[in-house]
Amino acid sequence: MRKNVFILLLVVIAMSCHDVKIGYLEAENAVYVPDSLVVELEWDAQNNTRFENEADWVSSGIQGVLGTAPISYRITDVKVVGDGEGDAEALKAVCTMNGGGIFIVPFHHKIPKGTYLLSIEISNKDYSCYKDDIFKIIVKD
Repeated sequence: MRKNVFILLLVVIAMSCHDVKIGYLEAENAVYVPDSLVVELEWDAQNNTRFENEADWVSSGIQGVLGTAPISYRITDVKVVGDGEGDAEALKAVCTMNGGGIFIVPFHHKIPKGTYLLSIEISNKDYSCYKDDIFKIIVKD
């Protein structure tokens, strides 16, 4: 009888052992403020220090993301909206994200004018969250 109880106890212990995910990720309230970035194709060199410094366009950081570090960000999809002008693949090829969920559009690029909606993946070691159409990049003359 004791042997049966001992075996049953071992079976219960063995079944209760499983991988426990480490950390957490809360990104349901993730948002950008402001939620858009305007990239100008043409500008006046006398009035624009961006032209003089050849500075990249950068967005604000994402807000409302909590979780165990390190948290990484990745662009998953780019859509062209509005009048249909634009090339989603051209933007996806050059636009990057760094820590804090900041979008970076390089100063020298070949992105055609248009309005683009970007979707991202937010992830850490054991969790991930997808945010569709979370940010807008407007490329204009």
